[in-house]
Formats: sequence, structure tokens, C-alpha cells
Amino acid sequence: CWRRRRLLPWYAMEPHVLRISGANAYVQLVCWVFIRSLLPYAAAHAMGSNSSTAAAHEAHESGAAGELQGYAVEASMLAVFVGALASAFLPNRALRLGPTYCAMLLPLTLLTAMALGWPLGSQAAAATLLLVAVVIARATDGLVSPLLYRVAGDPYPETERQAVTQWVGIVAILTAAAGSGGALCL
Repeated sequence: CWRRRRLLPWYAMEPHVLRISGANAYVQLVCWVFIRSLLPYAAAHAMGSNSSTAAAHEAHESGAAGELQGYAVEASMLAVFVGALASAFLPNRALRLGPTYCAMLLPLTLLTAMALGWPLGSQAAAATLLLVAVVIARATDGLVSPLLYRVAGDPYPETERQAVTQWVGIVAILTAAAGSGGALCL
């Protein structure tokens, strides 16, 4: 009777599910919220703008900054595909959460620095850094997201695996939604 009144499923607070849900939420938050919201400003700064205002963003959108952003988006699509393809050939035990966090922190740090206008070298170097940061983040997303969903239900009985995997997805969606609201406020 008490279990019916609980808001969270019984596995929501299991250490394994918390680790996988946290890692998945972090990857999705970085890729789908922060990179997408920082990319226009980082591209504008990489191509020479010193302002992160909307007017500077619009002025550069049609020029070199827009072209750089387009290249970054196209490269990210290819990177996520290559990462997902590689993931199909990896066993579940290949997933490592520590390197996953680090692989997502580097692009987030670089894009944040670029969006804030911190000098990161010449225009060509900044553009290259932006492309590398986006490719690393999306390749990591493509590589680890399938592994995270496959690993989520591993320690549980077959009848519970789908529910655990869905819970991991729900946590990621709610985190990305909250992150979008936070990014909008910033």
C-alpha cells in the first residue's frame, strides 16, 4: 500500500541507476542545451566580434560566423553518427563514466570561454577550437548515449529493464528541460 503512494519508482534511488541517470542527464544537458545555446555566440566571437549582444549575433549570422556555425552543426551531425556507429560495436562494459564526464567538460569549457569573448588565439585557431569542441561533444554523445541506455537495465531482471531504461530517459528529458529554462534566463 505504501509503495503505491510513492512518487518515484523503487529503482530511482538505486546507486547504479543514479550514476547512469546522472551521466546521461549531463551528456544531454551539455549537447542539447549548452552547446546549442552557446554556439552562436562562440562562433561570433571566434570570427572577430567582441560583443555577445543580439545585434552582433544577427550581424555575424549572415557572414563568417554563420558559416562557421553551419560547419559546426554539420560536423556535429557526422560526429554523432560516427560515435553511434562505433557504439554499436562496443560491449556494455566499455562504458566509463569518468572519461565521459571529462570528454563533455572540455567542449563545454571551450565554448563557454568563446561565448564570453575570452581570447583563444587567432581567428583561424578559434574557429578550429570551436569545431573540435563541438565534434568532441557530439561524438561523445553518439558513443555513450546508446551505451548508457543499454547499461541502465543490466543489473535488473528482464521484466524491469525497460522501466529502468525509460526512467533514465525521463531524468535526462527533465534535466534538459530545466537546463533550457536556466539557459534562457542567462
